[in-house]
Amino acid sequence: MTKLITNQPKVYEGNRGNFYNESFHIIKKLFDENDLKLADKIQIQSSHKFDRRNANVRGTCFPTRFSSDNETRHITISPSLNGENVENTIIALGVLAHEMVHTIEDCNNHGKLFKDNAEKIGLRGVPTSIGAILEGDKASVEFNNYIVTNVINALGCLPEKALLSLKSGKGSRTKKVICGACGHRNSATGQKLIEWSGNGAMGCNNCGEWSDNFEVFFDGATMPSTMLTDVQYEYCE
Repeated sequence: MTKLITNQPKVYEGNRGNFYNESFHIIKKLFDENDLKLADKIQIQSSHKFDRRNANVRGTCFPTRFSSDNETRHITISPSLNGENVENTIIALGVLAHEMVHTIEDCNNHGKLFKDNAEKIGLRGVPTSIGAILEGDKASVEFNNYIVTNVINALGCLPEKALLSLKSGKGSRTKKVICGACGHRNSATGQKLIEWSGNGAMGCNNCGEWSDNFEVFFDGATMPSTMLTDVQYEYCE
């Protein structure tokens, strides 16, 4: 990748949804330059995929039949992608570009036409995961340089920390949480505990202690506990 940034790039001042939507209009120009027509109606959001059969899915493009108007293509990009630097942003926008290719007519699957169109704009890899690669041939380097020059230098890097996805069935139920300072039994949902684990601390409802000194009974009150700081590693996909 050509060194087009002379100092530490800024991080986009806004949420991921807005960042992806602004980036979409810039990346679309690559499609226009290659005579690749996208769907007329496209809606983009940062969200874990609704279909949880595959925990490694980084992006999804839903056919129009899943939209309330039967016309809009909905694209979701997983919030589990890392951000806040150049390399992570290129990878994330490669995922967005992959899903944009799916909105081209007859590109709902990962067949030859899909792969050919993705490669026209500089994406590389096997069809199911084709995207941006940091080191590759001339076309892939040109895609990366286009992202750096036209997105990162203009908007900044992908904002926000990655939001990890809970293993199936672990997120909605409340968990027993014992404060190491006073022994009080707190409770919180699995998803909040993942968030607090990533932040490195939570607060006790009894003594007000704000620390990582909490025992979390994620698998039930009678099962072995996990320290708060380890929850993010033990219970995320």
